[in-house]
Amino acid sequence: MSALLVPLAVLLQVSASALPLLEDQFGKPDGPSRHPGGLVVLICGAPNKLRQMKGWEDGLKPKLGPEVDFLRVVDGRHITRSQQEEAKATLRKKVSPQISILLDWEGRYWEALNLEPGTVELAFFSHGNPLPYRSSGRWSPTTGATVLQQLEHFRDSS
Repeated sequence: MSALLVPLAVLLQVSASALPLLEDQFGKPDGPSRHPGGLVVLICGAPNKLRQMKGWEDGLKPKLGPEVDFLRVVDGRHITRSQQEEAKATLRKKVSPQISILLDWEGRYWEALNLEPGTVELAFFSHGNPLPYRSSGRWSPTTGATVLQQLEHFRDSS
């Protein structure tokens, strides 16, 4: 599945401020509520989907511009408490220090946003409010064009 419209009732109940701050691999807290001024793209996925998540960001960022904030969130529910420090250390070693990966140990974003485990899903917020559109799966020029078209539609109507 590459793109889907989510029922407004589901998304409109979850504002950016309702999502908790999560710590990244460096212990720094972040979340959509820390970016209230414009468009925020949440790229959410399992730890083994980091390359797919990067593909989405690399594909969208040049077209959306520097004023858009990208937040990468990893589903860490399957990582035991005793493995969490090791997981953070692995991310610090394998991922550029300029890239923050938010770690959702309890799956709170997956529950609040009704995300599907095991896939890469994108959710969008504009000025702290959720947009009634999501995308999932791998980046491709075709799926990217669909996402960009939908985001332009929301920018035009706001």
